[in-house]
Amino acid sequence: MTADERRLIAAAADPLADFYRVWTVREAFSKQVGLGLPLYDNEKVTIDYERGTIDHRGGRYAVRSFMLDGHMLSVCVRGEMSDIKQHIINKEEWEGYFSR
Repeated sequence: MTADERRLIAAAADPLADFYRVWTVREAFSKQVGLGLPLYDNEKVTIDYERGTIDHRGGRYAVRSFMLDGHMLSVCVRGEMSDIKQHIINKEEWEGYFSR
């Protein structure tokens, strides 16, 4: 975790929620690029939490975070991300999605 991220968390109205946001953004990005969490030790990654952008190796990524039932969720895509809406599906919808 960077010094800027530690300051962001310390200044937050809800430091625990911001800790989880920072953690899940880092995890979502590392999974998106397929390098795992150790990539932060060896690579230059610039995360702008206010804008929801990440710059890495000349590429731009978008990230969004959500609180769902007390759990933080972050999603990362390469390029731009249009506004996404949270939609909670029920068991039948979930099963129907995989039976197509």
